[in-house]
Amino acid sequence: PRLALHRMSKPTAAVLKHWRATQEQWDDADFLTDTANAFMRLRWQRLNERCAAWFGERARENAQGLDLVDVGCAHANFEGFARPHLRSYTVIEPSKALLPKDRSEGKAFRLKRGQAEKLPLPKASADAILLKEVLDHCYDPEKVLAEAARVLRPGGWILITLTNDQADSIKAAVASGDYASHSEVIREALRDWALNQSFRKQALAELKGEI
Repeated sequence: PRLALHRMSKPTAAVLKHWRATQEQWDDADFLTDTANAFMRLRWQRLNERCAAWFGERARENAQGLDLVDVGCAHANFEGFARPHLRSYTVIEPSKALLPKDRSEGKAFRLKRGQAEKLPLPKASADAILLKEVLDHCYDPEKVLAEAARVLRPGGWILITLTNDQADSIKAAVASGDYASHSEVIREALRDWALNQSFRKQALAELKGEI
């Protein structure tokens, strides 16, 4: 893959400190028990199904199962959705609470402690990389994309998703300096999303006017 990355600014010491205090120590047990509702769980399921279907198409193009790296998913639940399309599944998770130590079941299923900005994997070792609602939690998204390019084999694929319904709050947090990621990549993604939403509303209004 060929990625054109434009470095805006390196993450500050404050950003790194905030990231380590949150993402590196993140434990979602209370969140899953007290906050996650049926709607959220249904949304996660649908997202997993769509991502798995996309990788299924890539596997057919590849004419064999994919070596997939799932960045930031210590529960490894996506493997169950994508299993028919995979040759191997590797999770990279930074949280010490979610993944105290590496786990593996041979080469086909591995959970490894590590950061998206410094993947503990060799060059050109994966067919595909999944960043499912992860990039906005990284302290240096540009470096994450550069690492993905390093780990992917020639012609490999990277799938990135961001949470639309949280875009406004993420944008506000980035603008105020309260968010761990100060990357222009995230700002650009949020601007694009807002612009697309505006176009959709305008098209809907025009359609209503014609009815």
